[in-house]
Amino acid sequence: MQDKLNTDPELAKYNLSVVQVGLVKKGGNEYVGTATVRTWKGTERQVPVQVTYDGANAMWQVESGGFSFAAADGPQP
Repeated sequence: MQDKLNTDPELAKYNLSVVQVGLVKKGGNEYVGTATVRTWKGTERQVPVQVTYDGANAMWQVESGGFSFAAADGPQP
């Protein structure tokens, strides 16, 4: 998740940091939970996240606009 925030052209400018991720098993290889994400100004938000993990690879996703709160702090100068 942190790698994506660092390299995605739309998100990297906000210098977001994943502070913590908490997940619970939904069933099978699916997990749901929240990621605490911090902006460069220190604003933290709980972002809902869904993860699929097959024992070797993980894929995660957040709802569209899940990181939109970062716009309020603006991009890091």
